Amino acid sequence: MIDNVAKLRILYIVSSYKVGDGVSSAVYSQIFENVKHDYIVVSKWLYSSQENLNIIEFDEKKLLNELRHNKYDLIHYLKGINSNILNLVIKVLRKLHQDIPVLTTVCQNPNFNYLLLSPFELKHSSHFVFIDKTSYKEPLISFIPDNCKSQIYLVGNKNKVLSEGVEYVQRDDNKIIFGRGSTLSKCPKDMFDIFDKIDFPAKEFHIVGVPTEGNWVADEAKKRKNVTLYGFLTFNDWVEVCKKFDIFLYQLPEVCHASIDGTLGLAMWMKKPVIYYGSEAPKERFESGSNGFIAQTKDDIVKYANLLSKNFDLRKKIGEAGRDSIERKFGTLELRQQKYLNAYNRCINSSVKSFKIPLSYYFIYTRRAWKRIIREVTGIYARPQF
Repeated sequence: MIDNVAKLRILYIVSSYKVGDGVSSAVYSQIFENVKHDYIVVSKWLYSSQENLNIIEFDEKKLLNELRHNKYDLIHYLKGINSNILNLVIKVLRKLHQDIPVLTTVCQNPNFNYLLLSPFELKHSSHFVFIDKTSYKEPLISFIPDNCKSQIYLVGNKNKVLSEGVEYVQRDDNKIIFGRGSTLSKCPKDMFDIFDKIDFPAKEFHIVGVPTEGNWVADEAKKRKNVTLYGFLTFNDWVEVCKKFDIFLYQLPEVCHASIDGTLGLAMWMKKPVIYYGSEAPKERFESGSNGFIAQTKDDIVKYANLLSKNFDLRKKIGEAGRDSIERKFGTLELRQQKYLNAYNRCINSSVKSFKIPLSYYFIYTRRAWKRIIREVTGIYARPQF
């Protein structure tokens, strides 16, 4: 057994890295908010990164050289969008006749269309971490034994530190700023229609994470004087924008790949009252009506928005309860650190996995992810556009 406080050398791998992206933020948090290990991050597609992050875009020769000169204890694969990054890294290991255990953190809903865990990912991972209970209990992957999986929330200490001392204050301009932060794929087509129905004259809608050109949200925003798009922001800039929100209006598509959702967590740390509508996993954050509102229907979104926009005391009460609930329900950074050390320990010291992938899963994967299968066979993946 390794010592729980032993310093490891970890190879982090991701499909893409871009400052402001959810999985990228999780990687950064994992490296700088956990016990400090030696590391390198390898990304199939590298868009941008922090200056203090040791990261490279995948290059076979560079990785071969790195693995020849440094012995790694563990590969930590954070799975978000699909790519063949794990396949590429395993191929390099085979050339060197190395076998490094793989821990896979599943950062999205593992039963969402094309985001299924591939048979390759299942076969080559010794341990799986799911970042919410919904994913951990997903029936589709119930064949993964309990001793090969863990559920660990992504508790962001940086969120807590940057939100210390933040108070929910009354605006002096009589406006109400409704805000949200998400990628384009999480923006439902009717979100502007919902916003229009809110009965508050001086309302604004501020949207973070969607490019300001070349998409339907940007086109719709240009038609309106009360909508502001920010595009992708650095974490610190995102915090500053979030401070200006009065209400976090978070409507997601009813069928969505959203996990517990980090942007939602930041809003709650910042004491912003939240109205949520969408898929199951983010609901784990709420005790509806106490620390936020879960809208069961789209009419409920409007109802809660009207209620909050006209009642400062209620906004303040819900916002403060939201922050308190994060610390109470999701534990501390120290607890996350210990859980990950335990997961690393189990992964490094695990024997050959005993579970088999059911034939039914192969059928489901083939039917729902056939495009990815073609990409895996050909090795041709289009560089995603953010």
